[in-house]
Amino acid sequence: MSILATITQLNSTQLNSTQLNSTQLNSTQLNSTQLSLRDIEFFDQDGELKENLLIKGNNLFALHSLYARLAGKVKLIYIDPPYNTGNDGFKYNDSFNHSSWLVFMKNRLEIARELLREDGSIWITLDDNEYAYLRVLCDEIFGRTAFKATFVWQHRKSSQNDIDVSLSHNYTLCFAKNPDLFKINPLEVDGSNFSNPDNDPRGSWVADPFDAPNIRPNLTYPITNPNTLEPHLPPSGRCWRFSQEKFSSALEDKRVVFGKNGKGRPQLKRFLTEA
Repeated sequence: MSILATITQLNSTQLNSTQLNSTQLNSTQLNSTQLSLRDIEFFDQDGELKENLLIKGNNLFALHSLYARLAGKVKLIYIDPPYNTGNDGFKYNDSFNHSSWLVFMKNRLEIARELLREDGSIWITLDDNEYAYLRVLCDEIFGRTAFKATFVWQHRKSSQNDIDVSLSHNYTLCFAKNPDLFKINPLEVDGSNFSNPDNDPRGSWVADPFDAPNIRPNLTYPITNPNTLEPHLPPSGRCWRFSQEKFSSALEDKRVVFGKNGKGRPQLKRFLTEA
C-alpha cells in the first residue's frame, strides 16, 4: 500500500471529528464552514498582485484562498513546516502523531503543487525526524522524477546534549513541478583567480592539476615536458585525467601547461567561460 493510500485511509477512518479535537481537525482538514474568503486589497481589479503579500492565518486556508487567482502562476514555494519533534508546539494525540503529521503535510502539498507554474519548484526544510517519510510523500505527490536534490546544511555549530549523536544539520528538499522545465540560477563565478598570461583567445583561465584519484593502467603513462624533456608520472596512488590519446589532443589544443615558468608538471587549463 502506498503512503498516499495509507493517508487516504487515515482520513476516512482515523482522522474524524470524534477522534480529534477542534484544533487538530483545523490543522489537517479544510473545514469550509469556517473559511470566509474576501478580496484582498493587494490584488488589483484584474486579479494580479500589486506588491508583496503577507497572509496571517491558517496556512491551509490561505493556500486554498489563493488558488482561484494564483493556480499555475507561482514560480517558487518555500516552506518550513513543523518538524514533528514534540518540541515545536505541533501536538497531537500520541496515537496519531505520525499519521496526523503526514495528513497535515499531504493536504498542504497537494494544493501547493496546483499553485506552481510549470517551471516552478517547491523547497521544504526539515530535520531527520520526518525527512524519510516526507521524501516518499513528495515522490507520490510530485512524482519521483520531479525530485531535484536534497541539500544538507549546518543549522548550528554548538554541540547539543542529544541522546547518541549531536546533530548539527537539517535538510532542504527540492521538487520541480515539471522537471524538464526546471532551471536553477548558477552561482556567479569568482573570476579573481583567472588570468590570461599567454593571451589565449579563449580568455582567462586557471591551471588545474592534471592528475586524478585512483590507479588506472590506461591512465598511467609518462608525460614529457616539452621544455625540459623531463618525464613525469602521476603521483603515487593517482593517475592522469586523460588517456594518452586525449592528452595529445589537449596538448595540441594548447590546453596543457607546465607550470608558470614552463618547467613543472602538466596542468590543464580551465577557462572562465567553462567554470
